[in-house]
Amino acid sequence: MRYTINGTLDLSFSDDGLVTTNISNSARSEFAYSTAVQPDGKIVIAGKHYGPSWDQIAVLRYNTDGTLDSTFDEDGIVTINIMNTDSAAYSVAVQSNGKILVAGHSYIDYSWDFTLVRFNTNGTLDSTFDEDGIVTTNFQDRRDTGRALAIQPDGKVIVGGQTGEGLIADFGILRYNSTPPAGYPSPTTSTTTIVPASRTAPTATTPAQVAPSRTVINALPLASPPLVATNSFTPGQSLSLTLGGFTPNELVQLVVASTPQIIGTGYANATGVVTLTGELPNNLSAGRHTLAVYAPDSKKGFRQAITVSASVLPATGLSNNTLRLMVAMNFIVFGLGLVLVRHRLRKPKRRLSYQ
Repeated sequence: MRYTINGTLDLSFSDDGLVTTNISNSARSEFAYSTAVQPDGKIVIAGKHYGPSWDQIAVLRYNTDGTLDSTFDEDGIVTINIMNTDSAAYSVAVQSNGKILVAGHSYIDYSWDFTLVRFNTNGTLDSTFDEDGIVTTNFQDRRDTGRALAIQPDGKVIVGGQTGEGLIADFGILRYNSTPPAGYPSPTTSTTTIVPASRTAPTATTPAQVAPSRTVINALPLASPPLVATNSFTPGQSLSLTLGGFTPNELVQLVVASTPQIIGTGYANATGVVTLTGELPNNLSAGRHTLAVYAPDSKKGFRQAITVSASVLPATGLSNNTLRLMVAMNFIVFGLGLVLVRHRLRKPKRRLSYQ
């Protein structure tokens, strides 16, 4: 709705001052939670709508007359599914360069996480912002939600909301960089690495083997160039990378998250270059994850968004999930067959009498 300065509906806005938009062309619920007005007068709305299976972030942009803006994702509507789970946007802001930020939450690994998404002026995800335009942060387990969004004069982004565990929620405030901090080392590639002879491989009981938290990983700058050339993997896939920018002789971990797991370690050589090899866990769920390298001592590191798809069995072409379903169905059919056999064996025979 748009009102004139005297409180009456503005008839120049969609003829009657009212606009309703059905995103999915169905009776499913859709909500608008926040509004921002661009310098050119266009109106940006952020909220959520119920997609095919999950609540999705929804962002709409209207022209000054109330019609959907066809220069924004062609139809004025953008919906985002994050890791095939529920998500919503509760606040929206427009940067001075016209890019659009929305803050909210996503349900990842059985907890709600702060979620920040940035769009280009045409409605596409901004690949210069965390590589895919999406940042999720686990502040505290269970109940993290971004409710308010503000942009500082220096471009840094502040998200405020709630965080906590169980039934108790606290204020939560996070601040994000728009770009990596000035002076932060960039990863460099190399073909050689030397492990100091005086250093031995860390054991599972040493402090170095404690994986960094998701908060630490999400705060790392994006690797440029990327850590690995491809961002598409399957569970159990091996990978190897070489990069620099670390303190000579320090331990560096290769980590995969959403739930951080160390999958490889190595030591930087005299020039700060390290080679790391590892294997993605076989039980890694399909969806969006983060690959990171991290040095526990210097706190230096880099990250890259990756996508993991369900593993496919080479002989059958079936995914593990499909195979499990087929096995379960076979057991059900086998069980029903046993019940029928036992029923027939127990059924008393009919006696025939003759006159």
